[in-house]
Amino acid sequence: MKRLVKPFLYATVVMLVSVSCKKEDPEPDCGCDSPVIREIRDVPVQFLGDFVFFVNRDPNYVSYFASACDRTLLKGLAASPPDTGNYQISGLLKAPCLPDGIQPIIPSFHIELTAIRSYP
Repeated sequence: MKRLVKPFLYATVVMLVSVSCKKEDPEPDCGCDSPVIREIRDVPVQFLGDFVFFVNRDPNYVSYFASACDRTLLKGLAASPPDTGNYQISGLLKAPCLPDGIQPIIPSFHIELTAIRSYP
């Protein structure tokens, strides 16, 4: 019985030490907490409602969707009429969260909005 106590205590100590070690959380590589891909300024958009914009006139990209990370600037904002871009947004584009190997036909990014205004 004495021979079993030492290995049991040793195993318990090793287990407690390994459980108490904590790894730092890795930096998110997608979504609202991810690094900035690029900044956009005064890009005409169509507001689809909720928190989603359709961007089809960004000179640096083909058309894409942008989901607002923070909805504070969107309060009271009316959805755009179909096929009409009646807002301009500025903000920081963040990486989308997609499964490996998936490339959507129309990309979708997250955006940290810095400004939104009506566009004639």
